[in-house]
Amino acid sequence: MILKVDSVTFRYGLKKPLFAGFSAELKPGSVTALLGLNGTGKTTLLKLCCGLLVPSKGKISLGDAHISSRHKEALEHIFFVPDTLELPAVTATAFGKLNGPFYSNFDYAYYEQLLGRFSVPSDKKLTGLSFGQQKKAHLAFAFAAGTNYLLLDEPTNGLDPNSMAVLKQIIAESAGNNRSLLISTHHLGDVENLCDDFVILNEQHKAFHDSLEHILDNYHFGMTAALPNDTLYHEETFGNVFYIRRRNPGEQVSQFNLQLYMNAVLTKSLIHEKYTAAV
Repeated sequence: MILKVDSVTFRYGLKKPLFAGFSAELKPGSVTALLGLNGTGKTTLLKLCCGLLVPSKGKISLGDAHISSRHKEALEHIFFVPDTLELPAVTATAFGKLNGPFYSNFDYAYYEQLLGRFSVPSDKKLTGLSFGQQKKAHLAFAFAAGTNYLLLDEPTNGLDPNSMAVLKQIIAESAGNNRSLLISTHHLGDVENLCDDFVILNEQHKAFHDSLEHILDNYHFGMTAALPNDTLYHEETFGNVFYIRRRNPGEQVSQFNLQLYMNAVLTKSLIHEKYTAAV
């Protein structure tokens, strides 16, 4: 099943459309970072993809099922973890037992294992836990749900460094042919070494998509004291120049710099083709 956004138009109230004729497609088995400045529509796009928001035009589908219809055939294959949470006054174990049946592939044993890895007490009410503990409990449920598509909005917010390391391990373990992850974040270091695809929304709410493989095949990332003549984009920091240029044939693959790449895309310094919404 492929998650498709087809010619979607969406606006809040009478405001100018946030998306107008927007189309996208999330590849199966991918870990994709959804990036962009504040206000470019990242959270809105995630909510549209899981049925929490409904487009005024166009459609969003998973296989033959329309997401906006909120049919079980579609929603049991998608799980969304929002940045803010409202959890019931039940224990983490009870939360799993109450909500697990909504997902045909939910793995109770894996859920309890993930609670343990996140050091979340399974016998205390979720409402009595800190925001970080609540977030970890919800993430544990999300990964145990076994959905084909997992949408994460700022998943590391509220997590301590150890928990962030655990989450990265779980993401790496979960990626595969039967699951796709779409991760929206402002913390680029959290996804730089995890994702194989990058989608960047600009201020015009258009998406630029590229794979890590294609980026490293075509561009060289480097640091120097003097600006190379063939530089496509550069930034100066503390006397050093961080730059991107075309990769020469046979040249060794360089170390990827996601912040530099995103800035280059947003300034349209790296756009060798039109903006596209092919996620």
